[in-house]
Amino acid sequence: MERAIKALQKEHKYLSGQLKSNQRDMERLQEQLDDLEQHTKECESTIFEVENLIKRLEAERDAHNGTQHDEG
Repeated sequence: MERAIKALQKEHKYLSGQLKSNQRDMERLQEQLDDLEQHTKECESTIFEVENLIKRLEAERDAHNGTQHDEG
């Protein structure tokens, strides 16, 4: 009986350690996820800005090409 109790106590101690380790891992992974989400937002913002710049440059090019044809 006493051996069984000691075995259960040993397993409890092991599982408690595993739980703490898993909680630390989960916190670290959550921090990484938060960082990735922030980076994704920054990338999406940059993509939006680049797309708008491309549209503006295309409009300027088209306006310039239209002017050249009018003069020719």
